[in-house]
Amino acid sequence: MHKSLDWRLYAPWVKRLNPWLMLVPIYSSVFVIAAYLLGQDWLLEKSLHEFLAIGLMIVPVAVLLYRCKAGHGPLYALLAFLAASLLFREIHIRHTGKAVYVCLLIFAVWTALWWGRIAPQLAEGRIFSLVVATLFTYFCSQVIARRVFRGIPGEHELHVELEEVAETAGHLLFIATSLWGLRGGRAKTEDGEGE
Repeated sequence: MHKSLDWRLYAPWVKRLNPWLMLVPIYSSVFVIAAYLLGQDWLLEKSLHEFLAIGLMIVPVAVLLYRCKAGHGPLYALLAFLAASLLFREIHIRHTGKAVYVCLLIFAVWTALWWGRIAPQLAEGRIFSLVVATLFTYFCSQVIARRVFRGIPGEHELHVELEEVAETAGHLLFIATSLWGLRGGRAKTEDGEGE
């Protein structure tokens, strides 16, 4: 069997995933439906979530840049690049809406090239679960934005709200990801060196 297709290579990573974190897109959808049914539409306004997005994304950018400067390892450089890309998209700087897809491609290639350097960091604690849950939540927000679920009754009334709240949940997860393990001092690098 080809080495990259051998499930045994991926099983340890899958076991690290926290299933409750992977359900964040479901939690955000339940929040939208509950707010809608309870008449709390103000919680779902697109303008509110777009306003919050900028402030929320400044936090992981700042924390991750600090972690890069403090020598916390290459994982945080990758995450800082991704966070900055998403922040520029939220600010709505001209052409950043489409440029974020180019940045995602760069992020993916950079991750593949640095896998040997970042894998030890991802193997520590819950950071792997947080990173995957954050990326998965953003992915789900874009699936919602593309109206993949248009066949579900009531989707046409709430698809914008579902997307915006899922994206806000992604931003909150990114904050948690950037802060995870921060108080523990300098994380181990690919050389196994730490504090």
